[in-house]
Amino acid sequence: MGVSGTVARKNSSARLWFVVHGWLALPIWAFLFIVCLTGSIATVSQEIVWLADPAVRANAPAADARLLGYDEILAAVEREVPGARVRFIARPVKSIFALTVSVTRPDGSTGTLYVNPYTGAVQGEQGEFDFRDFVRALHGWLLVPFNDGFSLGWYLVSALSIPLLGSLITGIVVYKRF
Repeated sequence: MGVSGTVARKNSSARLWFVVHGWLALPIWAFLFIVCLTGSIATVSQEIVWLADPAVRANAPAADARLLGYDEILAAVEREVPGARVRFIARPVKSIFALTVSVTRPDGSTGTLYVNPYTGAVQGEQGEFDFRDFVRALHGWLLVPFNDGFSLGWYLVSALSIPLLGSLITGIVVYKRF
């Protein structure tokens, strides 16, 4: 067995890795596509909501307007929604977004308000399950509900990492010169 025998064995080994690589990717491509697509959309979901819902936008009344402090936001929410107890205030990274203020009303109901960080005006209220939550839930656990702290969808999305790792390894072996 000379050089040609070694080359033949090397070619059959590379072919085997190529077949394994293809079969690892083939059955899961649609599932992977959905997870990747929803993940991509989830990264810009806040901006999509900003485009679609004017209540999410924080427009400064003047070019030199300053952002209100937390005490000023609390006072503004108390003026706009009397008797409401603020549970938390989330300040987005970008100043073009309204603050999200979670409140508990005197009747016990809860809600999340969009508050302008420059004026303190309540511009609207977030629904229970908005577009951003939908896309993140679809990406993270395929909208399969949690029962007793367990979601089959979350485990399916997590298990996708195993064939992806196998596909990465076999792809590196097959396409060494890439």
